[in-house]
Amino acid sequence: MLDLWRGTLSPRTVLNLIDRLPRDSHYVAAMADDDDLADQLAAREDDKTPAPPPPMTDWSADQATLTLIADRLGELLTLTAAANSKKKPPSYKPLPRPVTAAQRAKRRRRERKYELVTTALATAAAQGRPSMDSVTADPTHTAAPPKRR
Repeated sequence: MLDLWRGTLSPRTVLNLIDRLPRDSHYVAAMADDDDLADQLAAREDDKTPAPPPPMTDWSADQATLTLIADRLGELLTLTAAANSKKKPPSYKPLPRPVTAAQRAKRRRRERKYELVTTALATAAAQGRPSMDSVTADPTHTAAPPKRR
């Protein structure tokens, strides 16, 4: 901290160093026991904002295995509830996993493709061209399944 007051470290650098502390550090333990911070975080949870995925720095093979086990257990509990109830149970939401740059790039490509298709359909509709919305099923043009010998 002395380097911060002397000006050899910027406040941003100090915050970055604090953010990189391990989960079992005294600082993180003190943050977990801070009642004021807990109240602020509880107020944020009321906003229904989804929790961010865990960082890759905290992710290990053990963490991945435990997350997989927890997901499978949640799926089994959902199946058991479905088998023993007349109502449909809520679907199980898997635990969050870190998101890599490749996954983000794949999501961006998928979103761009979606935008291209919706733009093309909107343009076609504006020009009065037919789209798949105007197609109706005709029983005379259905494909018959292949006959087995």
